[in-house]
Amino acid sequence: EIDVINVTPSYAQALIECGLLDGERHRPVLVLLGGEAVAETLWSKLRDTPGVMGYNLYGPTEYTINTLGGGTLDSDTATVGRPIWNTRAHVL
Repeated sequence: EIDVINVTPSYAQALIECGLLDGERHRPVLVLLGGEAVAETLWSKLRDTPGVMGYNLYGPTEYTINTLGGGTLDSDTATVGRPIWNTRAHVL
């Protein structure tokens, strides 16, 4: 049983197609995504699955340093989100 998973969106989609979110007994409560753009179909699936929260992470090295983030509870569409705690984001 997996509680939290941190993968690329394309890998998350493949896992979902293999049954990651199927069943009522146990689903991951948090699916962290990074490294690629998140497809609207994936975002919608995460957003609409009861008990599951998707979170899109963005940063210069997504699996080490995340600077922006947004979750399925924050937005109906995939977004890079807002700066994480104690950081600022500047669009240049």
